[in-house]
Order: sequence, then structure tokens, then C-alpha cells
Amino acid sequence: MLEKMNRKLDTIVIGSNLNALLYSFFNDIPFISTQIEPPYKLEYFDPNDDLSLFKFRSSQKKLISPTSNKISGYSKLELWNSLYFALSINGFNMSSIPFSSIKIEENIIKCITPFARMLKFNAEKIICFTDKNIIGLPSPINCQMLKYKVYDYIEIFHCKPHKYDYLETSDRLTKELIFYYYNQKKVYKNAISISYINEDELNIFDWSQKNVLFKTLSLLKELNIRRSKHFKIKVEGNKRIKIPLNKKNIYKDDNKFIFPNNDLNLNKLLDSNCLKWYKKHI
Repeated sequence: MLEKMNRKLDTIVIGSNLNALLYSFFNDIPFISTQIEPPYKLEYFDPNDDLSLFKFRSSQKKLISPTSNKISGYSKLELWNSLYFALSINGFNMSSIPFSSIKIEENIIKCITPFARMLKFNAEKIICFTDKNIIGLPSPINCQMLKYKVYDYIEIFHCKPHKYDYLETSDRLTKELIFYYYNQKKVYKNAISISYINEDELNIFDWSQKNVLFKTLSLLKELNIRRSKHFKIKVEGNKRIKIPLNKKNIYKDDNKFIFPNNDLNLNKLLDSNCLKWYKKHI
């Protein structure tokens, strides 16, 4: 294995999710990561969140619902892209591609690239937003059951045109249903089901994609959305995207390691709350 670089830093951030990039951006701290972690494309800020600090104009999108219309704010993915680009061109992204693994030995951080090269960083303090593919973290003091936000893409064939964009239910399975136009003609709509599932429920039939289809059919019937003779509904290519909602491991902070996810309780808060916290403490 070839050693390539040894650099000394006062503080370094580990992670590339939105919270990690916000922390790096506001505190001028370089970051490293073992994988790129952008928000999902359907995640939005609250419409009341002020993003003027990033030179973003307030953006609101209105979704028509049978009960009350839903207003969504600016895309979290757009902010993540802007932060990642800005931090990279200003030299705060310490690697152009994610490392394969990171090993921490006292104040030495050994990073292995996908090309079998080693980069060493000497850091007095580590701000850690993730524990994926990282060796040398302190033992967790609490392990939580992982919860997932699950997206199921649903194809709806030969369904009559309708005006609805959004539907919310009281169940965790298909708690939200988002309708979208799947072609430029903007006549027919497919759907995305959003469910909230615990880790131990992922392989249970009651929480499977089949039941998502049954639930979606029931909701279409309740909305009185008319169906033609050749109506058909199916999961789009068995596509299921699982987004972790909370940290599985909770660590105790010490003089060397700082875990903002624990300090700010980010596993229960949205990124908009994190944004408010940072702006308050600058």
C-alpha cells in the first residue's frame, strides 16, 4: 500500500450528509467521508425556513390534496449540491472521491482510497456525523433500532386524469402518496408511496411492496379516481429506496470526539432545525 500524504489539522469533520456540510461550511472546517450522502430528491425544507444566507430565494411548491393543500419549501438536495460544490472548490473537501475506509488511531486518521493509497491526517479534534466504514470510534453507549423512510415507485396504467398531487394518511404504511406526471404531456400520473418502517419490519409481508400496492388501490378508490377497463398498477421495476431516519448508535462525547448528532439530537430533528441551531450560534 502506498502512502501519499500526511497533513496536520486542528479539527476535521467526518461525514458528507447535509448536517456535516452545514457544520463544515459555518465553521470553516475541512471534511472527509467514506461515502457521498446527499438528501433524497423528495426531501424539502419547511416553506418558512430562511435560506437567504445561502443567496437562495424563497421557493414554495403547492401540492393539491383532497383535504388541505400542502406547501413545501426549498429542496434539501439543491442546498446540499451547492454546499458540496462550494466546499470542494474552496479546498475543504479533502478527497475528490470518498475513501474506502477510515481508521482512527489516537490523533492519526488513516484513510484508504479505492486505489489502495493511504492518506494520513493528524487532527486534535474530530467532529463525526457518521460511523459507516469507520474503525476506531469509541464504544456506543446506546444502540437504537434503525427506522427507515421507504419510497416505493408505483406505475399506474390507464387511469383517468385527476387533479391531486398529494395524499396523507394516518398509517405508517403509505403514510404519504405523491402523484407526479411521468411524461411531458402532463396528462397521466404515476405515484410515489412514502412509508415509515422499522428495521425489523422490512422483511415482513405486512410491510411489503404488495401491501403498498393494495393500500394505494384502496386510496385511489376512496378518492373516486376513475379507472378504465384496462387499468393496471404495479411497482416500478421493484424499486424500493430505504432512507435511514435516525442514527443506530449513540456515542458519548469526549475531548477528542464530538458527535453533533447526539448533542443536537439530530436523529429526531429535521435539517431545518439544525440550520436554525447553526444560525443561532454563529
